[in-house]
Amino acid sequence: MRITPLDVRKQEFRRAMRGLDADEVYAFLATVADEYEAVLNDNKALRERLLELDDKVQEYRAMEKTLRDTLLTAERVTVEARENARREANLIVKEAQVEAEKALRDIRGEAMKLRQQIQQLRAQRESYLAQMRLLVESHLKFIDSAVEDFRRQDRDIADLDVTEPSRAGRSPAAPPQAAPPQAASAPTTPTPATDVTPTPAAPDAAATRAVPSPPTPAAPDAAPAPTAPT
Repeated sequence: MRITPLDVRKQEFRRAMRGLDADEVYAFLATVADEYEAVLNDNKALRERLLELDDKVQEYRAMEKTLRDTLLTAERVTVEARENARREANLIVKEAQVEAEKALRDIRGEAMKLRQQIQQLRAQRESYLAQMRLLVESHLKFIDSAVEDFRRQDRDIADLDVTEPSRAGRSPAAPPQAAPPQAASAPTTPTPATDVTPTPAAPDAAATRAVPSPPTPAAPDAAPAPTAPT
C-alpha cells in the first residue's frame, strides 16, 4: 500500500513510558510529508513531461516515417523518370534514325531520277544536234549542187553566144521563133549585145532544166520538258 503525505501527517503513535518527544516526532513527520509531497509532485510533473515528450517523439517518428516514405517515393519517382527519359530518348533516336534513313532513300531516289532525266536530255540533245548537222549538210550539198548547175548553165549560154554569130554568116536569117517557156525556178541570164542580130534558137536543155529543190530532212523530235522532281 502506497503512503501519501496525508497518511504521514495523520499517523498516530502509542504513548509509552520514557517515549520520544511528541512535538519533535510530529514536526519530523510534517517535514517528511512535505518532502514526500514535493517528490510526488515532481514525479507527477516528470510523468506529464515524459508523456508530452513521448507524444512529441511519436510525432517526430511519424514525421520521420513520412519523410522517409517521401524520400523513398521521390527516389523511386526519380529512378522511374530517369528510366522513362532514357526509353523516350532511345525511342526518339530510333525514330530519328528511321526518318533519316527514309529521307536518305527518298533523296537517293530523287537523285537517281534526276540522273536518268539528265541522261535522257543529253541523249535528246545529241540526237537533235545530229539531226541539225544532217540538215545543215544536206542544205550545203543542195547549195553546192545549185551552184554547179548555175555554172553549167552559164557555160551553155556562153557557148550559145559564141556559136550563134557564125551560123548567121552562113545562112539567111530565119524568122524569129518564140522560145519555149523556161522553168520558173531556172535563173535568167541576159544575152550580151552583138553587132549581128542572131536568130534566136531553142534554149539548151541544160539552160531550161529546173533547179532541184533542197531535200527536206525530218524535223527533230521536240525534246520533252524535264519534269520537276516531287
